[in-house]
Amino acid sequence: MRPVFKDYSQGQITLFPASLNDRIPQDSPVRLVNEIVDKLDISNIIKTYKGGGASSYSPCLRDENSLGNE
Repeated sequence: MRPVFKDYSQGQITLFPASLNDRIPQDSPVRLVNEIVDKLDISNIIKTYKGGGASSYSPCLRDENSLGNE
């Protein structure tokens, strides 16, 4: 079985605020972290997921949250 990750979109419209991107300044270091993490090759990490059960959050989302909060 392949792992299934929960969908996430930083441009997703929510009630408050309208979008996460609207709340992050254009010159914020968080945008650089996001760009770097999105370009990482995580294929070896994905191979360690067994799949089955409930869907998981993407390892990229975890990394973005961890690095963005440092």
